[in-house]
Parts: sequence; structure tokens; C-alpha cells
Amino acid sequence: MPSTPPKEKVLEFIKMYGPTIPLQIKKALGGELLFIGAVLSELSSSGKIKSTYLKYGGTPFYYYPGQEHRLVGLIKYMNEKDQRTALLLKEKKILRDSELTPLQRVSIRTLKDFAIPIMIEIAGREELFWKWYLTSDDEALRIIKERLGIRIKEEEREETRVEERVGEERVEKKERRELEKKAVKTKTKRLKKEELIMLARRILEERKARILDVLSTKPSEADFIVELPTSMGNARYFCRIKAKKTINDGDLASAFLIANSKKMPLLFIALGNITKKARELARKEFPGAVIVENPE
Repeated sequence: MPSTPPKEKVLEFIKMYGPTIPLQIKKALGGELLFIGAVLSELSSSGKIKSTYLKYGGTPFYYYPGQEHRLVGLIKYMNEKDQRTALLLKEKKILRDSELTPLQRVSIRTLKDFAIPIMIEIAGREELFWKWYLTSDDEALRIIKERLGIRIKEEEREETRVEERVGEERVEKKERRELEKKAVKTKTKRLKKEELIMLARRILEERKARILDVLSTKPSEADFIVELPTSMGNARYFCRIKAKKTINDGDLASAFLIANSKKMPLLFIALGNITKKARELARKEFPGAVIVENPE
């Protein structure tokens, strides 16, 4: 198996040098990029590190919580149009969406690491503003009131207040009403945790396998220790069931690393289509793994 740097060393590297990309970790600690990516994915899933929406060479930057101020240095990796928009927001701290040019309005919606959407109510009508991500809510309110001269709705306690809704879902709903004439990507239906476990039990029972322990459950993923009959008798496997439209090589590598750490072979149940690259990886690197694709 290709070498993989320990999670502790990867975490320590990110604490010292983050935000960083897998290639930088490979140069410093060694190992294969695929498996470094799997380690980063596991650290990110557990909340120990964060990742950016901004990508460089197809990969996000990974950073330690508390390093958000360092993200400013990543602006140089954007295209020229997005750089200009990001620097304008950094300078002004608050931008009013209706005052942006069409190109700026498109650009600012891609800057999810830096541009925080704020919906405020003005004279009974909602308007969208964008806040620089390091600007506090109090400062944002002050700038909106003083620089843009907006009258904020008075509350019953006669305190001036801006109704903030920073959730992207809120903004996206409004944008769909105003701008959407383009095709909208459909979201794959996510199974409930209980449904995923029941499905896993049925699939395993059909293969005369038995669940010994449930390790973790998520809406789209569950891990088990199972006992599976083989030609040499019953054997224990680390089993991951993944409900995802397309299963890629990173999905398989992440599961294999966990199985390897438990000194068990891997049983991977894919509720979706496995990519050609992932199949090739499994054939070359995981010869002992049992992979089940789209079981009935």
C-alpha cells in the first residue's frame, strides 16, 4: 500500500502552514496525493479542519479553525474578475447587490469564502447586501446605516435592528424568483439514517452476512463491522455503505484507510455508480476488498 502520512502530522502541518493544499502536504510529509486527500476528507468530516469553496488545481485549501484571517492571501489564486470583486468588497466591507454591475453580481455569488449575504428589511421590502467575511455584524450594521443611509425597521422595543439571514438557502430562494431562467441542478434524494441502516441490513442478509457492530451513521453513509462468509469460513470486514449518485476514487480510498487502520478487509456497498478511475484503483491497490455496486 502507498505510504500515507499520519493524521496527527497532517493536522500539525495545517496548524502551522494552513491554508494549504494536498500537494504542499505531499512535498513536506511525503505520501500519495489520493491518500492524503482521504486523510484530509476524514479530518474535515470530523470538524478538525475546514476547507474552502475556492479551489486551486481542482482541490480546496484546508485550514485550521481560527485561521480564517489567512484566507485573504488566497485572493491571488482567483481569476482577475473575481479578484477585483473580492478586493472591492474587502475595501468597502459592505456592498449593496442592487448597485453592483451584472458581472459583479455574478462574481460575488462565487466568493462564498469571503462574501456573506445579508437580507435586510427596508420600508417593508427585503434587500440583499454582501458583507466582507471578517466584518462583524455590528460594524456591518453601522456601515449600512451611515454610509448607505438606510432607514431600518423599528422593532417594538424601539431598538434599531437589521434582520440578518446569512443562510445561503434564503438568498438562493430570492435569486431563483428574480434571476432564474437557467436550468437548476436537481438534488439527489438523501436517505434517512434509519432507512440507510435498514437497507444495509437487507443487502447484507441477502449475502448471508451479519452486522456485528454499527460504528457510525449519516444520511448518506454508514459504517459497520460485519461477518461475511468466505471460502475460508466466516471473516470480519469493515463495511461502508455509501448512498451517492457517483462513487469516486476518493470515496473508496477513504473507506480503505479506515479498514486498514482496523486491520480488516473492506466491504464497500455503493448505492450509486462507481467511476472507472475508482474501479481501477480498487483493482490495483485494494485487491482484498469486496465491492458491491447498485445492489438490488
